[in-house]
Amino acid sequence: MKKLYYRKDKLDKTIKKRYILFSIIILLVFIIIFIRLFNLMIINNKPYKEIIKKNNNITVSGVSSPRGRIYDRNGNILADNIASKTIIYNKPK
Repeated sequence: MKKLYYRKDKLDKTIKKRYILFSIIILLVFIIIFIRLFNLMIINNKPYKEIIKKNNNITVSGVSSPRGRIYDRNGNILADNIASKTIIYNKPK
């Protein structure tokens, strides 16, 4: 009976040590990921901002898109030509 209790106690200690080791490893991995993300997003973000500025060109031109007039059967204007802005997206090469 004593041997069985000793084996169970030894097994419990081994499992507890492995669980603690596994928890520490997982915690270290998350800390490394957090530090890396902090470094990229907060400290060294200037090169990435330059890349975004280079790839995203926003231009606004003053040319409006013409719309047509709509007449009824008697020749009266139902909808007139009112200038409105349009959005054009050109995919970068």
